[in-house]
Amino acid sequence: LKTYHGQAYRLGYDGTAKCSDCHGAHNILDMDNPKSTINKNNIVATCQKCHKDANKKFTGYLTHATHYNEKKFPLLYYSYWAMTILLISVFGFFGIHTLLWFPRSIRERRKKKHIKTEGEIKYFRRFTKSQSITHIFIIISFLLLALTGMMLKFSDMNWAKFMIKFFGGVSGAGTIHRIGAVITFGYFGFHLYSLVKQKIERKKTLKEFIFGADSLMFNKQDIKDFVNSLKWFFGKGPRPKYGRWTYWEKFDYMAVFWGIAVIGFTGLMLWFPELISKVLPGRFINVAQIIHSDEALLAVGFIFTVHFFNTHLDRKSTRLNSSHTDISRMP
Repeated sequence: LKTYHGQAYRLGYDGTAKCSDCHGAHNILDMDNPKSTINKNNIVATCQKCHKDANKKFTGYLTHATHYNEKKFPLLYYSYWAMTILLISVFGFFGIHTLLWFPRSIRERRKKKHIKTEGEIKYFRRFTKSQSITHIFIIISFLLLALTGMMLKFSDMNWAKFMIKFFGGVSGAGTIHRIGAVITFGYFGFHLYSLVKQKIERKKTLKEFIFGADSLMFNKQDIKDFVNSLKWFFGKGPRPKYGRWTYWEKFDYMAVFWGIAVIGFTGLMLWFPELISKVLPGRFINVAQIIHSDEALLAVGFIFTVHFFNTHLDRKSTRLNSSHTDISRMP
């Protein structure tokens, strides 16, 4: 029930593989029996009943594997714990960060200070037109992927069984999920193109473009800003004079960049398992499922909590950032 087959079955999809599809119904035999459907000489043909392009490597998919057994399935065990540590680290760090920021944000709002701007007011466009359009595609694809993916991940929950009906069942949800994936690959490709275009237009070296002052790459100043932010949270110092990008904005960007690469690649492995198994052993499909599922959970949880607070709920933060970087106002 932990595999895709079991999750789909829980959501009411009868077309998925069940025990009898692999083991037989009235002719269930031990795998060492030459006549067994899962014997090493017959298992490829058994898999090909559903997966026409299945090969010997494909049969290495661990149908009954569990990530709890370190000795028997070390690859799954360490993959699971690596993702678990990543989840705990990110949510732990930014969870505490948000909890410390929140009361400070409330105190700042209660002061209700009106900063009188002297001289000419300059407005800076936050996103270019193409970036705004890209962001719309990000929002659309993310919602499609999050809704359909989380229903499968939590297939044993009543809300998932209820929601799946609105997406045309497992088959319909799968189609929508893949549409969201195609949109994601599309905007990611466009973003990479825009980065190359920016580098050419700015006439900078690769090192200057990636590690320059206006870059989204982390640098030593981010460590100083983080330390000074902690002081500000506890009222031990003024709010830091952040640069063009704050350290949490950089993390947001890098998380999306990393997330699309990781979720995208593992998603393709799950989308085309027969093709992948021509190169990699079938057990790597199990690893892909763990990474794809947990990385998606991290993205969904982070976006709807930490990112929403940093970007939308604490509206004053953006204005404070801009006033400290010689920008009078930002719309």
